[in-house]
Amino acid sequence: MAKRKKIKTTIRNHTRIINLLLELDDYIFVDIIPCLYTEKGIREEFSHLFKTEAINETNFLEFMSVLATVIGEEEKNYKEVLDRLIKRNESYLKKKGYLDMHFDQLEKEMSDGRVPSLHDSGVSPAMMLLYYHSKNVFEGEHIDRLKAMHAEQSEIIEGLNIDVKVKMNNKLRGSLSEAEFSSYVSEAEKKVLDEKKLNDIEKNFQCHYQNGVFNGVKRGVLLFFHEKFSDMLENNEHAMRIVRTVLRNLANITLFARKQQNLIKDRLLVKEENAKLNRRVRTLQRELKLHLKPEPEPATHTEPEKEIERLKRKNNHLALRIETLEEYISELEKEKDINREISENISIKVEKEVIREKPDVDDYYTIVVSGGHWNSRTREEVIKSFPENEIIFIPAEKSIRSIDTIENADLVVFDTSFHAHKYYSLIKKKSVNLCHISKSSLAAVRELFSWDNDE
Repeated sequence: MAKRKKIKTTIRNHTRIINLLLELDDYIFVDIIPCLYTEKGIREEFSHLFKTEAINETNFLEFMSVLATVIGEEEKNYKEVLDRLIKRNESYLKKKGYLDMHFDQLEKEMSDGRVPSLHDSGVSPAMMLLYYHSKNVFEGEHIDRLKAMHAEQSEIIEGLNIDVKVKMNNKLRGSLSEAEFSSYVSEAEKKVLDEKKLNDIEKNFQCHYQNGVFNGVKRGVLLFFHEKFSDMLENNEHAMRIVRTVLRNLANITLFARKQQNLIKDRLLVKEENAKLNRRVRTLQRELKLHLKPEPEPATHTEPEKEIERLKRKNNHLALRIETLEEYISELEKEKDINREISENISIKVEKEVIREKPDVDDYYTIVVSGGHWNSRTREEVIKSFPENEIIFIPAEKSIRSIDTIENADLVVFDTSFHAHKYYSLIKKKSVNLCHISKSSLAAVRELFSWDNDE
């Protein structure tokens, strides 16, 4: 067996990745982190960095803000935090098939407004930019388009955010902070200041210390600003980042909710139109009865009758359309529930009598490969190896919506390397010929069949 070729990894320039993303948006990591992490994910991956305080459902958004700051300011452990974020992002994009998706389709997915951590699906331009930059891809048509899409979405989100402005005017007056300030100044007047601290204050505030004052200002006042004010500003900035994190998440959820409301409105409009047509049919029927003559002409239709027939056909068409939409929504809900159970390398019980000999591959067979981890290269290898056959790859998470394709296939290859047990039960009932592989590769597929030219 040939050894697996190792993939060469490139050296990651953390600072360049951070700077390029922050040039696009100061709060881009505030967008990316909540997309990929829930409270549980934050606790599992980063609790070792916050040993002084436990991460829970009431404070995890604050920790998301802290993580964004650690990366943006390149504070301690920023490389580890960024590497974990990159790894989780890439793993999610691979699992959901976004890395193999055509860019036009990817654009549609990015505009849907779904938040991955909430809906277990969806992708954002910021997530794709993080992936490309982590692979040292910094320029190109797709990069420019992703940047433009992120800017467009950020502009919409900014329009939804509450205008938060921090005003320092009169904040100390009459407050607990004022009392603390006065107490600190009084205590500082009694302290003995070392030479270094005096020099630092003189340098920072461009003043001269003489007879217990700095240029006529009590030393306690300047000592307060020297030791405490920078902390106050830093705490204020931290609070602003937390507020920003909450608002950005609320804005994303609001956008998604609006799109869902539009779908519901469309469905209601169809139902309302259907009701109006029913009322119109009943009105025309009454008018028809009033205008019926004692001896109507045979084999002819009056205008009201024609209108009724036309409205009936349209009404039936709308009713069928509503029924189809309801069935499709039900299937998607069922699919969503099963998709939560998709996992790596599932084990299935294969009956001994299912396949006794390797089947021949007849020309023009339609072969469906269900599930697994397939990329554009491995899919192309399989397609080229079966030039006379139609090969269709269906991701595990799209099994229900593609069940007609699976049922009509001449042969189904079930890939257990990434699938769900419930999908196996469903596909087993629908497929006439079902084979199994445990690895997403051409070799695994070829081993299923007998070949006339094998030596």
